[in-house]
Amino acid sequence: MDHNIIRDLLPIYADGLESEESRALIEAHLADCPDCRAQLERMRARVDAPGRTEGADCRRILGRQKQKLARRTTLAAAAALLLGAGLCLLWLWSRGCFDVADRQTSPDGRITTTAYRKNVSGLFPTDHGFTVRDEGAFRGTTNYLDGASFQGMWWSPDSRYRVIAMETEEEGGRLAMVDYRNNVSRNLTAYLDMAVTGSGAFPGLIQEGEGLWPAIEYRFLQWSDQASVMLLHYAYADRQGEEHEGYFWYDCGSGELSGVMELPEEP
Repeated sequence: MDHNIIRDLLPIYADGLESEESRALIEAHLADCPDCRAQLERMRARVDAPGRTEGADCRRILGRQKQKLARRTTLAAAAALLLGAGLCLLWLWSRGCFDVADRQTSPDGRITTTAYRKNVSGLFPTDHGFTVRDEGAFRGTTNYLDGASFQGMWWSPDSRYRVIAMETEEEGGRLAMVDYRNNVSRNLTAYLDMAVTGSGAFPGLIQEGEGLWPAIEYRFLQWSDQASVMLLHYAYADRQGEEHEGYFWYDCGSGELSGVMELPEEP
């Protein structure tokens, strides 16, 4: 066979794609032609050179690339998930969800009140006071400042009144009340002071006419079966320094107190 034809067939022979008839002719020519043998060796050397891979090697390389891509995708998804969780936690913290001290729903189910340990009225919670938030049929937010700390919360049986107990840096214990029917907030401690000083049932108490409010502490105990009446504990020291404590009933509607009972002194 012509020498040039054999040289044209050498690439096919090097790849093993020749027919049986062509293989016999090519090999017969190669036996007598050193130039074609050298050309064939160069072709095979290029095929086996570093950087040239067989199909299996290509599949392995592609497999490794896929694994790297999968790891990068997994890491990116995990980072996005962590970022989303962090932002969610930050939002919950800014809303005071981790500072809830108490949450109650009014007996009629129309209003839900949440009391927070911190002041959550700003962008982030602070230790300067605390916040009470109403949702439902009545919506509103009240911030108690002056270093006040939340102590307790109680709804009246008819859902008209809600009492909040707090501790303040300047006044000590204090009670606050909301009248939802009239949409009025009251300093309950001040109303109790007026009722107590006008009753005459508390011996040795400093009277309003002497220019001072009574130094008396009140503690809410419970509501009575009558919706507007509550039971309170009181404690004070009289002019001679003697300690007095006991209980009385207070009507939020009329502002009157009754049933004053002083506890006997301990022997």
